[in-house]
Amino acid sequence: MLDELGTGTWDVVKVSLGDSDRNVQHDNLDSEGKPIVYEENYSPTLPAKDTIHKPLTKQEILDSLSLENAIIIPNSNYGLIEVDRAMARSLWYFVRIEENRMIYISDAPDTSPKVEGEIDSEGKIHLRFTDINNNQTNYESLNQGKTWKNAHKFSGNMD
Repeated sequence: MLDELGTGTWDVVKVSLGDSDRNVQHDNLDSEGKPIVYEENYSPTLPAKDTIHKPLTKQEILDSLSLENAIIIPNSNYGLIEVDRAMARSLWYFVRIEENRMIYISDAPDTSPKVEGEIDSEGKIHLRFTDINNNQTNYESLNQGKTWKNAHKFSGNMD
């Protein structure tokens, strides 16, 4: 915890579970281990640096990214965009593109750093992910990218 000056404090809870003298004591200690005594109506003001921010929604994240960085699936208004990367893994969003804006549909089903996609003649969306060791995993969606299932083979010719 931080006190009103932004220095560290500790909460100490002592619990006695004896047969006849069950008791709970609670103390606040300052950074030197001394008890903190608060006035009755004490309400500390936290420093501005400790302001809690609401996490961004997936659509808000997309709105902050450039369409130029998206991988567009040929002959469609779908694409994928990398929204996070950690070491050899990437977080991809599958998106619909409308009027130069990306609309979130789903998280992509894999985190490999390379991805390509296509739509076959039946309207199924196919994705091929390639990891750093060139292992490939294929996925298909029958419902415009809302859900994905593992597919053994890519239906088209993306090579």
